[in-house]
Amino acid sequence: RGGAAARAPPRGSGPDVAFGPPGQAGEENLSVVIGSLVAGFSLRGTLGPPAEAAERLLQSSIAKPGVRETTLLGSFERASAQTGLPLYQFEYKVEY
Repeated sequence: RGGAAARAPPRGSGPDVAFGPPGQAGEENLSVVIGSLVAGFSLRGTLGPPAEAAERLLQSSIAKPGVRETTLLGSFERASAQTGLPLYQFEYKVEY
């Protein structure tokens, strides 16, 4: 790259990577979203504990009363195997 800074492509509104069982229409899937963080960001300091962060995500981005109802099944915090930084993992159900 000759010392030039690499620029990330513009972000869309969907996940960076999504996986699901072959032959299904997305009833079950795993999605990964990758993004840059602002200086000073911390999961707990910005989003709160895992359950609070999960509920905030569900209510602000996924649930749509009367159309999509969500149920939080689990929320966990663990350390990244690579960096040791905290990661949040959420498991939830969406009913249409």
